[in-house]
Amino acid sequence: MEVMISVCGETPTQGEVFHCGDAYATIVSVDPRGNPVDLPIDLAPESAADLLRCRAAADRRYERLAMRRSLLANEARRPSLDGTLAGSLRSRNAFGGT
Repeated sequence: MEVMISVCGETPTQGEVFHCGDAYATIVSVDPRGNPVDLPIDLAPESAADLLRCRAAADRRYERLAMRRSLLANEARRPSLDGTLAGSLRSRNAFGGT
């Protein structure tokens, strides 16, 4: 799931609110073994702006997955410091599982 975060600031003397920046955070739900699981959420865009956001999110996801595939392919060929092959990111996750 991708979440857009907008950050605003406020001038202390006038109280004027201004936009500082935007960011996207990708949140992954995992099972007890650390494997990603699908969320039972079905979003339906209600406006043209919502549809545009959904399409842009899908494009960013495609680019992230393409980058991950490229990194995995490169890591499989990269020697580690001891001269052996470094292995694969596929066998590790943030929770130490396989």
